[in-house]
Amino acid sequence: MLRMGKIGAVTGWHRLLAPRGGTGLDYRTVAAMSHRWMIAPLLLAATLRLPGTDGDRTVIALHLNRNAPAWSGKTIDFGPPQDSLVIAEPGKTREGTVAGIVVRATRRSDPAGGYVLQLTGGQGETVSAVVTPAAPVRVEIRRPAGLLPYRISLDTNAGPNGSPRERMLWTADYRAEGTLSIGSCRALLAVWDMTLDGVFDRRDFRAGTAVGIDLNGDGKIGGNGEYLTGGEVFEFCGRRFFVDPDSLQPDGSAITVVETSIEKPKLGAPVPTLLMETTDGATLRSGEWKGKVVLLDFWAS
Repeated sequence: MLRMGKIGAVTGWHRLLAPRGGTGLDYRTVAAMSHRWMIAPLLLAATLRLPGTDGDRTVIALHLNRNAPAWSGKTIDFGPPQDSLVIAEPGKTREGTVAGIVVRATRRSDPAGGYVLQLTGGQGETVSAVVTPAAPVRVEIRRPAGLLPYRISLDTNAGPNGSPRERMLWTADYRAEGTLSIGSCRALLAVWDMTLDGVFDRRDFRAGTAVGIDLNGDGKIGGNGEYLTGGEVFEFCGRRFFVDPDSLQPDGSAITVVETSIEKPKLGAPVPTLLMETTDGATLRSGEWKGKVVLLDFWAS
């Protein structure tokens, strides 16, 4: 699904496209686009929508699975100097932050290395732990969505090409999950707290593919097309749906799936007509671009 980002200065011109039939764009031009990248013509567009009719809304009850390691995390930021090979020298302490948590790391003199950690959350609660290169540690921190588990690991070869340099990684050990039930079809649906802040909201969708659905029925999420962004159309039980990112409850207790008439993009098929509202209120229609050169700008987001 093509998505329009908020556009300011264009950061890089990667390709000028001569349109090819249809509405002027072809999915072959965007097949290799990462789910974290967006497409934008050189326009100050504020809103993008695809013509279509939204149908039934299905609310899915979710519960927190506190034993579900996330597939991505964040590096704890200990500030400058960031080119240091170690986070701290033996006996020394450095203070860092990650996702609203303050982390005080004191280097151990023990041959096993590692750090004694003092973790302080937004509610003032302090948790102690020890992490070594050989032993990641699991901690529980009280967050807005409840008492949530996180995993801290210490990588001592985080430099270029695996060269020596320490990095401490913070990942979630939880996700919200439930059952998508449409007609006679059932599938596991999961939502990840991509920002790791203990709140489930739209920001998680902005951070990446926050939703996973077991579309192939193998009992796990990880197959082709099973990770989704908010608003991305997917096919299930012979019908088309998208996940409404604004429906996600902050405690991860529910989310809404919306049936839609919008077709899921297919490789080689013409892009459906896109409607965009500019900042001055005008409406742009991609069908009017046929026969014109369109600038596509790709950037990491």
